[in-house]
Amino acid sequence: MKSVVSCKVGIGLLVAITLAVKPVWAGFNSELFSESKLEVLTPERQAMVPAEKGTDSIVIWPYYGTAGEADFWNRAFKDVFDKAFDSSRVDACNYRSDCEGPPSKFENERWVVRVMLKDLQNERKGPSQSYHVNGTYELFDYGKPVKTWEFSEILEVRAPIFGGLNARDHRNAQGPLAHNTAVVILDNVFKAVQERDKGQGDTSALPKIFISGIGGSDSIDNVRTAVLDAFLTAASESGTYNVITEADAKAMLTAAALQQMLGCDNENCMANIGQLVGASNVIYGSAAVVGQDLQVTASFIDSRTGKVVKRTRRTIPNRLGVIPGAVKSMFRELTR
Repeated sequence: MKSVVSCKVGIGLLVAITLAVKPVWAGFNSELFSESKLEVLTPERQAMVPAEKGTDSIVIWPYYGTAGEADFWNRAFKDVFDKAFDSSRVDACNYRSDCEGPPSKFENERWVVRVMLKDLQNERKGPSQSYHVNGTYELFDYGKPVKTWEFSEILEVRAPIFGGLNARDHRNAQGPLAHNTAVVILDNVFKAVQERDKGQGDTSALPKIFISGIGGSDSIDNVRTAVLDAFLTAASESGTYNVITEADAKAMLTAAALQQMLGCDNENCMANIGQLVGASNVIYGSAAVVGQDLQVTASFIDSRTGKVVKRTRRTIPNRLGVIPGAVKSMFRELTR
């Protein structure tokens, strides 16, 4: 009987000691962070996550080097940015040199945020362990730099009564640290995206560009429409032009000029139409099916001189889903 009692007491002490040695995240749940959950955010950080999502997608392009455990940081960025954007993906750099200079590998992406973790340190401060990360992050809009920030985040971990923190504890501390850092980055990026979109709302002062209809066979009408829509979207999202559509042009032109536009099938003619609608440039293109592929050709015309500034051509799979990305790349090549 006595042995049973002493056994129970022993189990009780063991449980008490086990609970006592668990680290406690200051301001977080008392359990070790092991899953990808936004509940680990401090209330202040949680309040910084936008209540509504934006309609754009975003690429997070981080470089960690030896400063952090990539799995924690990748997961944190994905968790947090998915809360604010229509979709997000993480495309981490293996080497610092791959993550420097213009993000040309993402030339078809509207928003890219590049994160560089410079330093991750931990320091014992009395009964607590302090984890400190710092670095920089930049926002790009179709490869053009928008803004650069610096960040510095600190996480305090109350050490257990016995034994201190082990290597696994140090590693796991990056979970909540990464999530809180991701929210700080998201907050500034999301505001910058909104400001940029708002600034692009009034395009009246921008140079005008006329996007003409896309030539080609009537049998591929749906393809021609998709190519035209993709050019209009790329021009609008660029934020550098006041876009004039065919519908806009028809509303501006006289009956004689409208008749000229309807019969327009060459670059000189398109330059004349551009002048009539007040556009400094015209994009004129065509589409054709070649075997199993789709060939899209486009010209960038200076309306004032009537000269073709640039031409480009793409051969892509004949699938509607491929067209927007290919056309965006063509637009940037033409207007660069």
